[in-house]
Amino acid sequence: FAREAAVLTSLDHPGIPRYVDRVLEAGRPIAIVQQYVEGPTMHELIAHHGPIPPEDFDRALRQCLDVLGYLASRVPPVVHRDLTPKNIILSQDRAYVIDFGAVRVAKADSTTMTSVGTFGYMAPEQQLGRAEPASDMYSLGMSFAALAARMDPSKFPIDRKTGEVDLEQALSLPAPI
Repeated sequence: FAREAAVLTSLDHPGIPRYVDRVLEAGRPIAIVQQYVEGPTMHELIAHHGPIPPEDFDRALRQCLDVLGYLASRVPPVVHRDLTPKNIILSQDRAYVIDFGAVRVAKADSTTMTSVGTFGYMAPEQQLGRAEPASDMYSLGMSFAALAARMDPSKFPIDRKTGEVDLEQALSLPAPI
């Protein structure tokens, strides 16, 4: 909680709910209070609703990309490390990135490597404990692929030649010319 609260207090972006306070019990933080955001998570949309209109999909993707650009521009960069449909709220007016519990402030001289995240959404380098801002881009891409396909990436087909997720097949895209 201390790391998450410290990072949240330093962030100021319309796509990240504002940090309000933390709740202490016996002098130890047990909860973080942030701005309330009304709306379903992307996970809830995938599980319980039909497809979202293409213009809403595009708007939400652009807004999440803006959040990731902001996080990567921080000095040092901030890496979310658990960007999944459960951690993206799609309200009426915008997309919000939430739950910075796995956050890491990237330091070039760090030798600590810890693998944190949700399998299916983690970039290969993140699985090896080397998360970087580009790892969050991979997770965002997989989150939006899951929204488009309306399924968890663990169910995506794998290309037997490369061992990578076959997004063309998962999303029923035509083969490239």
